[in-house]
Amino acid sequence: MTKILQSVDIKREDIFITNMTKCRPPGNRNPSKSEIETCFPYLETQIALINPKIIVTLGNVP
Repeated sequence: MTKILQSVDIKREDIFITNMTKCRPPGNRNPSKSEIETCFPYLETQIALINPKIIVTLGNVP
């Protein structure tokens, strides 16, 4: 990811990366709907505090 960011003149230290859930489920499985719903308020708080200009979502979690 760092190389991709560098190719478009974005520094890694200028971005914030987080996960949908705040802990990885056992066996590295995708989080359940319940786990996502439990963690979502924390994600909302992070977004509110950081106040990003752009949000890019990646990954396997719907």
